[in-house]
Amino acid sequence: MTWTRLSDNYTDRPEFEDMSLSACYLDVEALVYCNRLLTDGFLPAKKLPRITRSDDPEADMQELIDSGIWWEVEGGYQREWDDQMLATDVERSRADNAERQRRFNESRRDRETRHAAGDHSKCKPEYCSGARGEAKGNLTNALHNAPQTRPDPTRPNGEGKGKATPARPKGRSAPPEEETVIPDPEEEIDSTEYIPDSAWLYPEGTPERAAQENRLNRTIQNWMQEKGDDSWPDGVVWRDAGEYEKFKAAEMALRSA
Repeated sequence: MTWTRLSDNYTDRPEFEDMSLSACYLDVEALVYCNRLLTDGFLPAKKLPRITRSDDPEADMQELIDSGIWWEVEGGYQREWDDQMLATDVERSRADNAERQRRFNESRRDRETRHAAGDHSKCKPEYCSGARGEAKGNLTNALHNAPQTRPDPTRPNGEGKGKATPARPKGRSAPPEEETVIPDPEEEIDSTEYIPDSAWLYPEGTPERAAQENRLNRTIQNWMQEKGDDSWPDGVVWRDAGEYEKFKAAEMALRSA
């Protein structure tokens, strides 16, 4: 379908000032006819009486010719066509629209065929539950196969003994790497000498801190009694001891208490 263009100042043109209403209406009727049949403004003379409701089409056409909007040509009349689409532009636009519609229909048929066969690669997730499932599965696989960006907490501690460092509880920061000398089993144990300040959950001097210290003291004393008096030579530090895991377990028990 084509469209006839009328500017918003169409009725204000000087050519229409002294023209009859029927002649102005004939101009619109002739414009619509020429656009519909893609004549680029040519109106055959024999069509003039058939496109208008005017009582005197010839007289009205003469008014249009006298105004300079129309003029006589061989076999009919010609109108100025600067503000309307040419037939070639209309046909090109129609061809483009037809090709776009053909590609759309072909794509839709291909999508429907794939969908019926269980292939949802061409489906839109907002309209197809199968496509939503595939999209979710692809995301899950991508996250599963993504390279590790955090260190593995089960790696050996680097001492060459093949022992794995226990994983830290989630949400807890690691204690600072500081050397703490193993106490003498014969001396009174004070846990505050062997646990970094960052490991305590309560400030020093509070009843909660005292209860945690007591529990850890009993754990370390029981542990050292089991090992014997000569199990801890002078100068040995916790992180070099073969039984480091036991101390780590005691420390973890304190921090989770």
